[in-house]
Amino acid sequence: MKEQMHRALRRCTACACALSASAALLAPGAAFAAFSDDGDKNTTEVTVAAADGNLEFTVPTVIAFAAMPDGKLQAANPENLVIENRSIFAIHVTNMAVSAESPWTLVEEATTSGVNNSISFKVGPNMNARSAYEASHPGGIDLSGDAAWDMGFANSESSSLELNAAGNISNTTQDLSLDGGVKAATITWTIEAGQHHDAQSS
Repeated sequence: MKEQMHRALRRCTACACALSASAALLAPGAAFAAFSDDGDKNTTEVTVAAADGNLEFTVPTVIAFAAMPDGKLQAANPENLVIENRSIFAIHVTNMAVSAESPWTLVEEATTSGVNNSISFKVGPNMNARSAYEASHPGGIDLSGDAAWDMGFANSESSSLELNAAGNISNTTQDLSLDGGVKAATITWTIEAGQHHDAQSS
């Protein structure tokens, strides 16, 4: 399920997620007089801009991992791992931040950490998945210059961003038989209008 929220930052969680977006209307900008220097003619520029808060998009409600006997994590419903732009202009993910849910510990590689309830996973577009461990550091991961995280305008061929997710857990003391799984982490996505800087086009 997906729903809309009015927030500057939109959040989704791994193994129990919050979701999407839509924000306030763009406030009108100031207009200034332009004096004519060409007799009876003058010009007025027409510009269009979108405030970063004035976006509409959806993110996955949950990244549901299925744990294998060897600790590998496989996305149970990969077809649902999509960020979809519902705005009439292009947008892009500028930041990914992850926080662990106690007693889980985000590590670089769970298979070798030796820490109880350790989890490591990556999520992102094909060939561009990012480490949850790195995203758990202060400030998260800056994606503002990465074209792989761009999305085109709503209903265009590039309006959706398909995500891949996989990882590992080790030394788990949690009861993973609980209905709906056990919440392990929260991903906070920051999404802004436009595309990464090198992808700008007229």
